[in-house]
Amino acid sequence: MVNFFPSPYPDEALYSLIARYHLRSGNIFITPTIKALFDMKRITAVVDFPCSINKLVANVSKISDISFDDFVYNNTLFPLFKPFWD
Repeated sequence: MVNFFPSPYPDEALYSLIARYHLRSGNIFITPTIKALFDMKRITAVVDFPCSINKLVANVSKISDISFDDFVYNNTLFPLFKPFWD
């Protein structure tokens, strides 16, 4: 269960935001952090195109008003790659 979630800085990578949550949560190991945020035991950390954003939004939506689109357009590299995709 997520009791808090930090507000993203302008243009902060989602990877960095999750790292800040991990440090502030007091978790020593990454597994409890991943379990709390994604309801999974393991997840692959990808900086440019993170996965399972929908699970993250579902878990933090009770305490944060950040939407899926906010994460994708403000905290990933999607806007930079979008013009080059069909």
